[in-house]
Amino acid sequence: MQSLEREVVSIAQGVWSMILGLELRPLASVPAANGPAVVGRVGISGAWEGQVTLRCPAAMAARAASILFGVTPNAAAPDQTRDVVGELTNVLGGNIKALLPEPCRLSLPAVDEEQAARAPTRAVVVEVALSCEGQPVVVTVAGAAT
Repeated sequence: MQSLEREVVSIAQGVWSMILGLELRPLASVPAANGPAVVGRVGISGAWEGQVTLRCPAAMAARAASILFGVTPNAAAPDQTRDVVGELTNVLGGNIKALLPEPCRLSLPAVDEEQAARAPTRAVVVEVALSCEGQPVVVTVAGAAT
């Protein structure tokens, strides 16, 4: 595993544990998109241009919302689910930004549903797949090669 990939895995595991109290385990490969998903994106601009994307199944996003809002996953409202994925993406992006050349700025997160097939607008620098409670979580850093 390359250095940047290891750092992104470590950041994702730390964020997931700190915010949700759940464990992320690395997967050997990125699984094919399968079923409804919630996708968060945050742009990075400045000395390095790119984006960080978090993709998780809709069920995992609802589970995350249920933890933060204290409701059952079935009771998590769509806006709560989007808010949680946006917050996770923002924290991931901020931590990943710290690895990049300065100065860089982070955009506000954008969250879409059902966008599993949409490719990043820039070249993928690193993409890591992790598993939480048997569901895949994918973090992609796309932009200029580091």
